[in-house]
Amino acid sequence: MDENEFVLNDLENVDPSPIAPRKCKCGCGHTFQPKSENKEFINKKHADHYHYHKVKKPKRKVENEIEKMHRKNDRICAKYVNANNGNTAIYNWESVLADGFNHKFIQGEKIEDGVKYIFTYNYMYTFYKEGELVKIKIKKR
Repeated sequence: MDENEFVLNDLENVDPSPIAPRKCKCGCGHTFQPKSENKEFINKKHADHYHYHKVKKPKRKVENEIEKMHRKNDRICAKYVNANNGNTAIYNWESVLADGFNHKFIQGEKIEDGVKYIFTYNYMYTFYKEGELVKIKIKKR
């Protein structure tokens, strides 16, 4: 820190400044005398701490939740395909839903031979009706 940029412990014995002392934005609780009007942090270390813990970390948490759902869907598809010895698996849609499959988390879609396939990481699936039952057909990509 420069000589004009310091943490204030005793606000009574500080030279007056046109810029009022302020608390560091990172949440550490320290008060400091800023050099300029737009200064929000004591130093770069405090700014980096704020950026990682208040901006970047919450964003990663949301990304991790989305990744978790994609992986879960892929594991459920793998379970059904492996139960059929790696061949195409056809099951009731309700039983796949009961395992926790969430069809809102997809990697992409493709129309192949007039059938719309939806992708997970390693599998693709499609829906069709058989009587009144909705069936899901899962196969390896």
